[in-house]
Amino acid sequence: MRAFISSVRRGLGEERDALRGLISALGHVPVRFEDFTAQPVPSRQACMEAVSSCDICLLLLGPSYGDRLPDTGVAPTHEEFNVARSRGIPLYAFLKRGVEMDADQRAFVSEVEQYATGRFRAAFDGATDLLTAVTAVVRQHESMPSALAWERLPGPAPAVPWVAADQRQLYAGQPATVEMHVLPLTHASRLAVGQLEVLGGTLAGRGREHGLFTQAQPVDTGTDGSAAWARSDDWRQGVAGVRVDRDSAISLWWPLPSDGMGAVVDSEDLASAVAAKLRFAASLGLIGGDRAAVAAALSGVAMAAEGSVADLGKRNSVSFGFSQREVVRVEPEDAVPVGALTSGAGDIGRELATRLVHAFRASRR
Repeated sequence: MRAFISSVRRGLGEERDALRGLISALGHVPVRFEDFTAQPVPSRQACMEAVSSCDICLLLLGPSYGDRLPDTGVAPTHEEFNVARSRGIPLYAFLKRGVEMDADQRAFVSEVEQYATGRFRAAFDGATDLLTAVTAVVRQHESMPSALAWERLPGPAPAVPWVAADQRQLYAGQPATVEMHVLPLTHASRLAVGQLEVLGGTLAGRGREHGLFTQAQPVDTGTDGSAAWARSDDWRQGVAGVRVDRDSAISLWWPLPSDGMGAVVDSEDLASAVAAKLRFAASLGLIGGDRAAVAAALSGVAMAAEGSVADLGKRNSVSFGFSQREVVRVEPEDAVPVGALTSGAGDIGRELATRLVHAFRASRR
């Protein structure tokens, strides 16, 4: 389980450092902005993507609100709260007692307390007190029944609207890309063409909100009566996009992490990215029925290598292996509850990432 630790450091530095050790000791992965290494994206975007990749968010509220970001008008911790809330990530808040809060922080605490589905459950005096409260919350979260259950498909596998259609090399220099598809298995009704028209005008903003596109990235939107989409083909920042068809099938694609020596296939990073995109797909509220199938692929991977994103920019040599296959796929094999696309996103992400890595390795043999 990945746990994001959200707070300003001012007035809470001791608590943040203590939590990092506690989460690790409990067998989970702490995620904090202090631990970020060099990133191929802006630090703010990296932080938002990190929140989206986590299974829970631990929000610490101390005396200071923090500095407001010029483009959003809220402090980074407030923005992290908004991201966790919009993606349905379980949120646990802890209020430090006995501190004098600034006016902005008092207003933020009031918003958190009024958050209907939030979990404002504990207060603490210092690091020792906080560790006890967080241990209880983590153990409680571990004991929650998972909504995820893998089942056999009830019939033939649904057709997948693959973005990269050819499993051999498409063209020289093709950017390395991940694509993922959520395919409803039952349809109460199809989306109206008018709904697609409206949706086409909102997908770019939703994509930016969920970290699919950067704030500065040019995005094309549109609909042709059978699907609505938002996509960016700017190779400098990585091709990315989202598409929704009339049957509510949702497709997303985004760049694999890369540097001057090519793309890297990192199972853990891939699992986090897929989980974040699953939450994005679920947040659109368009997937009908109670079961869905998932599929994924890696394309443009002739010059990709298995490794760690932490090594990007530091590599001196890369072993690519040999393959004529530019695309590797994980076809839809199982049905999962639609509700698990949020609550079980981490588990589904790890499963799809593992299957993709196996397919990638097999393509090198």
